[in-house]
Amino acid sequence: VLANGLDYRVNGNHVRNFDLAGIDVNSTASNVTIDGNEVQLNSEDGIKANGVQCTISNNNVHNNGDAGIQFNSDHTLVTGNQVYDNSQITTSQYGIVHDIGADFCIVTNNKVYDTQGGSATQNGYRVVGAADRCLIQGNIFYANKTTNITGTGSLTNSVYAAGDNIVA
Repeated sequence: VLANGLDYRVNGNHVRNFDLAGIDVNSTASNVTIDGNEVQLNSEDGIKANGVQCTISNNNVHNNGDAGIQFNSDHTLVTGNQVYDNSQITTSQYGIVHDIGADFCIVTNNKVYDTQGGSATQNGYRVVGAADRCLIQGNIFYANKTTNITGTGSLTNSVYAAGDNIVA
């Protein structure tokens, strides 16, 4: 499923067995809502959001080849998703990837677990590069192979509410 334009809604679908990402929001897309989908068994990311003002909510994302959810889009809300058993093909991938330059984002109330595939780094949540003015709160991360939360980037002017995220 490819979103490329303005005001898209991808709701209530079962997206599986694509050779690339299951749901792919192009960088030219804006105001995209991805809600209530079952996204599984795709060769790359389950959901990949590179547009602006994306809402990724209430999805069940599992058994994908790369990340469960990967976003590189400003003003993104990632909430209420269940993300598990991803990174089936790659040796270094994550449940949720907060990618380079994704500013003004909210990641809240997600459950990310069992990122176990491959043989190297498998993390629940990863920040790649610098991100500005983001909120990461109320999530549950557990049973991910290497670590639950990691990153090579920084969250400047952001809030990672450690006490409000459950990391087991």
